[in-house]
Amino acid sequence: VRGDLEVTSGPEGTIGEFFAIIGNLVVAPMPQPGPMQQLSVEFGDGLRFLGYNSPIIYKESNELILDTYWTKADKSLQNYTQFYHVLDNKGLFVAQQDQLHRGGTYPSGAWKLGEIVRDQISIKLPPSLPSGTYTIYAGLYDGQSLKRLGIFKSEAPTKDNGFILGTVNIP
Repeated sequence: VRGDLEVTSGPEGTIGEFFAIIGNLVVAPMPQPGPMQQLSVEFGDGLRFLGYNSPIIYKESNELILDTYWTKADKSLQNYTQFYHVLDNKGLFVAQQDQLHRGGTYPSGAWKLGEIVRDQISIKLPPSLPSGTYTIYAGLYDGQSLKRLGIFKSEAPTKDNGFILGTVNIP
């Protein structure tokens, strides 16, 4: 916003109630996904994982940050919880993050058909985690019943209604 705003004083030099019309507020939609590693995984209820951006590791805060992209091809109103597990080279669990999409601010039941939804996932890593290559395993589940949503078609290896999203090298 540019320009001058004139404020006049009220009785006895105090500033009284005033308002100024500065302009219109335009709320733009979230930007469409940038370059991503495409990886199609189709779940029941019309939800589909589209891909992800390469994970970023913040060693000072022991965090793995991952942008994921999703869409919906059915009119389901169900809100699903997404899970991300970090596994070591023996397949053992070392860290996880479970959350509704966009931290619960935009759950899957609210999405429009065909809309691309970008979500940023932050996985806290143990401070003592040794350097190495780790696998990211992901999926969806019903937060009430804890039952995982089935996978019907996947470009990624699947197991127990989850899929291998990829690997990450932790320095």
